[in-house]
Amino acid sequence: MNTLKALSISPDLKPRTQADRHIGQLSYMAMWLGDGFNIGNVTLGSSIVVAGVATMNLLQTILAAGMAIAIITIIFVLNDHFGYYTGSPYVIQLRMTFGILGSKLASLLRGIPAIVWYGFQSWTGGLALNQIFKITSGYDNPATFFVALLVVQTLISIRGFKSIKVVATWISLVMAVLLIGMLIYLVTQRTAAFSNRMINVKGTWGPTFWGFVVAFLGNYTAVFESAADYSRELQAGLSNKRRAALYFLPIFIAYGITVLTGALLAVVTGISSPVPSI
Repeated sequence: MNTLKALSISPDLKPRTQADRHIGQLSYMAMWLGDGFNIGNVTLGSSIVVAGVATMNLLQTILAAGMAIAIITIIFVLNDHFGYYTGSPYVIQLRMTFGILGSKLASLLRGIPAIVWYGFQSWTGGLALNQIFKITSGYDNPATFFVALLVVQTLISIRGFKSIKVVATWISLVMAVLLIGMLIYLVTQRTAAFSNRMINVKGTWGPTFWGFVVAFLGNYTAVFESAADYSRELQAGLSNKRRAALYFLPIFIAYGITVLTGALLAVVTGISSPVPSI
């Protein structure tokens, strides 16, 4: 009896069959767009601005982002093989290297940056919601919105990838419209500041440039480690090149818009934090 219990496998650890995979190519891209359209990436963009002037010019910023995202794409495609072709999750992939007991410790260590990022995103999102309610109704309590976001996101996660797919698709559309609209406004209505403080600056190809590349990579380090958890949900039959495009295009678009928006907000307003500057 104990032996049978020990051999029982949780449904979450069983391989996804082709019939179990409910995420198509457009939904997969929308998920990565939704992941990229966040306040954290806007904050990353604003971090390149010091005293109202960008430390890197527009070309350097785009190249740094492009280099980082190209590296991220390569790592994703290499690391998602196991999950995509076997349908097995990240935890099972870990067992190949660390064994059953070792994979439990590795999973816990993987959870630490996930918890930190989860908290950071929820806090910045809570600040944004609080700012909206503060302006519209006078209600001011960031902790309330922080806890509310934690609860909502947890409930969505418990319902699995189907719920995440729906939410991510709609969020990516809404955030894309909002951030593109803000970016167009900043470029067209604050042309002088954009030109003088971000385009016509010398910038640097030194430590600041490479540090920015590393910062980009750091944003996705915890994600591409567990690439199998994402790829096992994607429809079967896609080549490595096709999957690479499903990573590179949405991440580049989302990163490009959010980082430029963050940098321009800091340039125009002189405020490094994106929530009050917005």
